[in-house]
Amino acid sequence: VMLADVHRVSSTTGVGEEEVEVGRPEWIKRKEEFVELVQDIRRVFEKICCVPNRELVYNLYTYLWDMVGVVFMLLSYIDWLALGQFSPKYKQLIIGRHTWFSGIREAFQSGDHEPWVFRGGLTADLQRLMPVDSGNDLFLYQYPDTPTSQVYNIRPYRVEDLEACHSVALHTWDDGMDASEDYATHPTLVGEKSIGPFMAFCPGLGFVFENNLGQVVGYIFAAPNISEFHQSVTNVWLPEVRCKFPLVEPGEGELLTPCEAMINSLHKDPGPLPAFIDGPDSWALCRLAVLSTVSDASLSRRSTMLMLACLRTSGVLKVLTEVPKKEKYMMDLYTKMGFMPLGAESPTEPGAADTTHLFRRY
Repeated sequence: VMLADVHRVSSTTGVGEEEVEVGRPEWIKRKEEFVELVQDIRRVFEKICCVPNRELVYNLYTYLWDMVGVVFMLLSYIDWLALGQFSPKYKQLIIGRHTWFSGIREAFQSGDHEPWVFRGGLTADLQRLMPVDSGNDLFLYQYPDTPTSQVYNIRPYRVEDLEACHSVALHTWDDGMDASEDYATHPTLVGEKSIGPFMAFCPGLGFVFENNLGQVVGYIFAAPNISEFHQSVTNVWLPEVRCKFPLVEPGEGELLTPCEAMINSLHKDPGPLPAFIDGPDSWALCRLAVLSTVSDASLSRRSTMLMLACLRTSGVLKVLTEVPKKEKYMMDLYTKMGFMPLGAESPTEPGAADTTHLFRRY
């Protein structure tokens, strides 16, 4: 039933304009039914976590914990589909995945194969519904050491999340650690520089991570076309932010603070894009951040899988991120998410000495 619900909702998103009046209410009804099912699964999970028989909890926990994470990720993808920002040709872009509805069911019911051929159970079948061809590595993560009912919700970014996202950016700016002491005079500066353009120009490709208390503990943003994004930053965003943060003129013999140095960096023209992104295929650009207090190693992987699915559904099949070479933690984080250095990058290109470009296909 769950597989059928997810498949019906995700595969009937792009109703034709002549079918909107009939198709849209039916789609919304199916989505609401799936939301209720997800909440029921979460309630069962929370109750099992509180069972006095801890041996029973330990035996069931990893399976249920994985299931809850996957269905929440699918719900986030469906919530994003509801925004209607996918490519008109999205059904052509997600063909190629072998799911329960594209051959596995028939093979399973035929009786021609041994049962062990179909590995992973319901959780694996749900994972395969995400439209990413090469993302199995993102479903490999460490389970919590002890059972906990903490479930992180990944949901689409909203305007009211701006302040919380600025806070996460500030508390992860120093290679994943808190940098608030260096930017006490301008606490929003880091957020405006790092993710401000994404929230301004591509809010529909942003997701925030919430804990059980509804607190934002991380985010992931993407721009579907790095060339257009670069032009918007240069021509629109930078002039506005320069007015907000005037150039700092240091006194004779004085050194700029990290905050002042960042302000002055906004007044420098950005260099040209790396040559390797020139071509008919568009590249996306992404940013990921998670507070250091979050111990759930699967959160970054699930959110990355979700973003890759959204980008693929938008018609983009390559994503890029920029990491300062001095930031070892962020380099390691993106590497664990399957990003790889671009071998074609020339060390003579502007900014190449300070920044590493990592990419991923999906």
